[in-house]
Amino acid sequence: MPGQRLNSTASARPDVRKPPRHLRPVRSRLSTAEIQAELERVSYKPGWTFTCYDGRWEGQHLAITVEVPDATRPGRTVTLDVHSSLPPIPDVPYLHTWLAWRLGRIENHEMREFLRVDGKAVFDPHPPFADRDLT
Repeated sequence: MPGQRLNSTASARPDVRKPPRHLRPVRSRLSTAEIQAELERVSYKPGWTFTCYDGRWEGQHLAITVEVPDATRPGRTVTLDVHSSLPPIPDVPYLHTWLAWRLGRIENHEMREFLRVDGKAVFDPHPPFADRDLT
């Protein structure tokens, strides 16, 4: 208002105030480029590679690729090419935690292929309905 003085804590333009902190937009996830840059710093076992990409329909994905022994054909190898949708990754520590969880699932799958009694997989990960995790 004309002739009114502003105190030292008031904004010079009260009509251009910042919204309250809880209403300000927050960054909800790392970009695909930021995830890939971090994955380039990560190592696991020899030959394992990690690639982040934007999927056509489902957003960010991680591809894990490695050549491993074939459980059903001794002396041969098979290339694993595992593609997983990523949850929103808010920061690097969360990425590391999620990656450790995902690697654990892959390793569990491989263990179930190789654990055999009399040549037969005890917990075959490939029988009918294996993807349903039935008991």
